[in-house]
Amino acid sequence: MIKSRTCMVDINKITVPYCVRKSLPKSDKIEKRYRCYKQIGAFDREIIVDEDYTLIDGYSTYLVCKMLDIQKVRILRIIVDDSEHVKELKTKLEESERMRSKAYQALSEHLGL
Repeated sequence: MIKSRTCMVDINKITVPYCVRKSLPKSDKIEKRYRCYKQIGAFDREIIVDEDYTLIDGYSTYLVCKMLDIQKVRILRIIVDDSEHVKELKTKLEESERMRSKAYQALSEHLGL
């Protein structure tokens, strides 16, 4: 299940992966974000992060926030809740371990070990 939540965080909590940092957005894109913020006091694009606050999208908005020294930013945090899937996998693994143990025991008895 995927959950999302909008909240305010300190911009320094956001980690920008190297693959994102190495390619700067075009200057017109950054300028557009800057003008939008100056005109209406908000951004037209959110900063999107994962559950560990790693940037997924919104790098140009992030850069403008850094340029303007904005410390608290609105983010959309995406959280993947795969606990049900993990439980299912653990159950299957446990079942597999039980079956392997029984097979090993049967083989050992058959071979007289």
